[in-house]
Amino acid sequence: MKPRLDINEAPLENTPFDLPRLAPLQEWEKKLLQGAAQTEKAIRASLRALYGVKLDQFPTQAGNLQSLRFEPGTASALQDSPLYFIHGYNALASHWVPQGRKLSRTRRVHAPDLLGHGLSDDPAPDAWYPEVLDQSLEEHFLGAIEEKDPGIVIGNSLGGWLATRLALRYPERVRGLVLISPAGAPLSIDDHREFVQTFRFKKASEAGKFFTHLHAQPAPQETDIKSRLKQAQVRATAQALAPVIYALFRRPWIESLPRETGDAHFLKPEELQSLKLPILFIWGKREAIMPTQMREWYRAHLPKHAKIVEPEGFGHCPQLDQAHALNELISEFSREISR
Repeated sequence: MKPRLDINEAPLENTPFDLPRLAPLQEWEKKLLQGAAQTEKAIRASLRALYGVKLDQFPTQAGNLQSLRFEPGTASALQDSPLYFIHGYNALASHWVPQGRKLSRTRRVHAPDLLGHGLSDDPAPDAWYPEVLDQSLEEHFLGAIEEKDPGIVIGNSLGGWLATRLALRYPERVRGLVLISPAGAPLSIDDHREFVQTFRFKKASEAGKFFTHLHAQPAPQETDIKSRLKQAQVRATAQALAPVIYALFRRPWIESLPRETGDAHFLKPEELQSLKLPILFIWGKREAIMPTQMREWYRAHLPKHAKIVEPEGFGHCPQLDQAHALNELISEFSREISR
């Protein structure tokens, strides 16, 4: 195993440590979280029964990760590079199901729950979450993607940042990199503090509004019945899930991640520019979560060979509401680097 980058050993600077820790979870929040976990277990049992999705339990030093694995119908259908999907902050592996089902016809697809997310184990109470999150994902990646069969790594938001770090450490295992509204760009202390506030809700209704912003925001000209129904569906789902989302973001390790991340962790221009592998950078024109400073930093420092696309209908998580269009972009990128 190659030595890990020393980003986690550098002294923390420019971190918003002055933000207070949140109060402990209340009993009603714990019950909501237990119910959400049971619902997710039922969803995955259905995925296994209906579509043959494999539910892998992968042990790491920091805890077990659950990972969804999509296989072609037959071993002889394995023709293309495997895909490795990394979800975002406080998201789930199952958000990648539309990609896994569609894109696994000729390849193996892996989609892990990050440590402390989904049905993976929670970190130990005394663990420093930024480090164990990073380390556990690395262990799973090395177990899933073999050096002799490098994969295409796709990451959204926090997942895009983690995907970039994997590509920097293990270029021999990454054939291509797809970054969807990636985090990881350095921010000023004021911008960082403001960004952290995006995930700190004073009441459940704010968590519901956050959920709506994960989806593509409607354009002013979208007044047709289909667009209105879609918007109404998102708003109704947000209202129903708001208390659960509120509780999910109050978990101590989740709350600590943006607050305890500082300059020592962010990507450096020379690191990004050193990447020789093919890169597809996707930033939707309806992005409503990430600050524009993130986009501009990536646009300024991506290597010249990187392909940059800004789809009109994409928001922060196109896998949620633009699955077909995202699948097409990934498929086209995969074909181009396989020629």
